[in-house]
Order: sequence, then C-alpha cells, then structure tokens
Amino acid sequence: MGDVNRTIKEAIAELKADHERYVSPPVKTQNPPNPKKIFGDRKPRLSLVPLSGQLAQFEAQWDGCLKYGEVNWRHDPVEAMTYVDAAMRHLQLYSHGEELARDTTVQNLGAVMACCAILIDAKVHGTLLDNRSISPVECDLLHQAEAMVAKLRDMQVVREEIKAKKVFPAEVKDDRPKLFPAMESIQGGQIIPADAAEKARQYPWPSMPEGVLKEVTSTLTYKAPWLAGGLIVAAPNPDREDAE
Repeated sequence: MGDVNRTIKEAIAELKADHERYVSPPVKTQNPPNPKKIFGDRKPRLSLVPLSGQLAQFEAQWDGCLKYGEVNWRHDPVEAMTYVDAAMRHLQLYSHGEELARDTTVQNLGAVMACCAILIDAKVHGTLLDNRSISPVECDLLHQAEAMVAKLRDMQVVREEIKAKKVFPAEVKDDRPKLFPAMESIQGGQIIPADAAEKARQYPWPSMPEGVLKEVTSTLTYKAPWLAGGLIVAAPNPDREDAE
C-alpha cells in the first residue's frame, strides 16, 4: 500500500512539473549589467548638446580661426568685454530679425555661442583679462526686479477686478473727479434728486455751472466710488466736511 501511495504522489508531482513547464510563462533572467555602461553613466553626455547648435557655433569658430588663427585666445590674452560686447551685438541683431551677420553670413546665434565659448575657454587657460565692471549691487537690483515684476502683475490683477466690478475698493484711493449715479442708491450714501441729475446732464463737464454743481454734490454725504452706467460727472463738494 505504501508503494502505491508513493507512486501516486510521484505522478502528481510530475503533472505539476509538466504544468509549470508548458503552461506557466518562463521567468526572464536579467542579464548582468554591462560594465562599460556603468562607467559611461558617470561621464558627461555630450550627445545632449544639439548638433544643430554645435554646427552653428563651429561655423563662427571656423570663420574666426581662418581670420585670426586657431584657438588664438589661448596664445594671446583677450579682454572679457570684447566678447561680451560682440555677443550682445549679435544677439541684438537676432532679436530684431537678422538671422545672419551681414559681413560674414555666419549665423548670429552661432556667433553668440562662439563668443561665450571663447570667454569660458580663455578663463580656463588663464588668458582672460577680466575688464568687466563688477557690481554686486547691480546684480542684486536685477534679481530684485523679479519682485517688482510680480508686484506690478498683482496690481494689474486688482485693476482688472476694479474695472470688472466698476467699483473702487476702500483701500484704493481715487483722485479722479468722482462719478455719481443719477438715480441709484449708493451704499452708505443718498440719492441724487432727479431734477438735479437732469440739470447736470445738460452741461458737459467741466462747464457745469457752479450752482448746478453745488445742487448735485450737496445732496451727497458719501464719497461715492467710481460706478458705470447712467453716470453724471461732478467734483467733490468743497462745502462738505469730509471733502478732500
């Protein structure tokens, strides 16, 4: 009996093995890492620099090489501002729509790249004469200008909100002539009488007679904000205690 049970168990084990062999997907074994790739990953990937940019820079460098000699800046000291100014000129020309330099037909952007490369290379080789106007203060001002841009952008958002609502919020001072609605209640204020409003409409600002102006503005106890629609223009009443 024991031999029979063992035979059955062996048969079941063989069936399981056949099932795993023919039905289950084979387990992929990962190849060992390529040692060349391991060392290559530690080095700069020069392929990240676009070939189109390299060729544009080469064109400018080759033109300079023919005129002045190969890597001439390594043999004779060069002033930093010479290449800064040259790069700025080429960049300005490009920004205003000129792709190629007029004298050499070299790409202006390639010339900018060449100038920058020469500055870097001359510094590395100790042949750069640094005649820049060094000013940490101006550098700080340029960085701080970001806050100025952000502030003006935020102010514009407020202006757009004011324009959309047609209302000056309390914290925004309005120094312009006040605009008052003809027959609408103002928050915290009064209503301009219809006859006074009608009289005011007959006169273009600022030729409104003083009597009419006083009649209109004397009815108000509230410094009305700027509102749109059905408006008349009137200056603040000088007789009011809260007038500015």
